[in-house]
Amino acid sequence: MSTPQHVFISYARKDGTAYAARLDATLPQQGFNTWRDQRGIDPTQDFTAEIERAIENASYVVTCITPDVRRDDSFVRREIQFAQILKKPIIVARFRDVAPPISVINHTSIDFFRESWTTAFERLCGHLRQPPGEYQPLPPSKPPDIFEPYLSSLYQQIVRYLDKTVFSSLPHQSGTPLITLRSESRPEAVQGSLEIQAQKLTMAFFAMAGVSDSGITLPFEDIQQAYQHYQGRLLILGNPGAGKTTTLMAFARDCVAKRLDDVS
Repeated sequence: MSTPQHVFISYARKDGTAYAARLDATLPQQGFNTWRDQRGIDPTQDFTAEIERAIENASYVVTCITPDVRRDDSFVRREIQFAQILKKPIIVARFRDVAPPISVINHTSIDFFRESWTTAFERLCGHLRQPPGEYQPLPPSKPPDIFEPYLSSLYQQIVRYLDKTVFSSLPHQSGTPLITLRSESRPEAVQGSLEIQAQKLTMAFFAMAGVSDSGITLPFEDIQQAYQHYQGRLLILGNPGAGKTTTLMAFARDCVAKRLDDVS
């Protein structure tokens, strides 16, 4: 008896949850094992490598295409990029009449919105029953990227780091979110201990960033907000174990995925 295929279901929470949940409920009835993220955590606050581990263990990745996937910062795009790094078979399941990301636009596509669920689902199962070892990635539909080998290697190094350093004691099915790491702007933080030298450094730093060292504290939900607010110039401070390196590594992972998705 053959081993059941393990299917990773990728979807946008904003408008793809219902479709992903239906696939998650019906694919096991056809003998497939499935995995989808149900933690309800903000993707920008995901410091674990749980998603990447699930993709690594998958035989196939089914990407649910809905309008929200088209966003430049869509979390689904990160999942697609990591699946492609690992050369995982990707099947595009379109639930709305929107084009998939260019990185998978030439992949096997099933239009659930054009035909009945039963017909589309049967087609999907037919593809999933094929041995994944026979899958041959299609030629890229975008210009070659000379930095892709480096970026792919960097992505995997970051995932290995997060997998070893970020501990999650509860399974994703619990729906319990991880601890949220928040940040705030503290222009005066490096002043005092180094006195005049620190003051000069602080003034030069904020002058380069084009902001005033006014001492105003600004709250940020995540590092992405701070990064955009200060135009890519950040100095992260915090006590030992506060999550500085983990925050940077998780942010770097998202940046690598975006760079792989768009060479510009």
